[in-house]
Amino acid sequence: MLRRAEDVARSLGHGAIKLVTNPAFAGNVEFYRRAGFVVEREEPFRGGVAVHLAKTL
Repeated sequence: MLRRAEDVARSLGHGAIKLVTNPAFAGNVEFYRRAGFVVEREEPFRGGVAVHLAKTL
């Protein structure tokens, strides 16, 4: 599914893809880092933390 999202973003002329995840779900941030994403920022969200990631296409 991630590969498809990247393909669609490229086909639309986007140079990057971004997403938000919650580090409370074990392994999420590490999974996306292995897929080439970098953490842009972390911020409080509804009593937890939102981690914003981006990947250059």
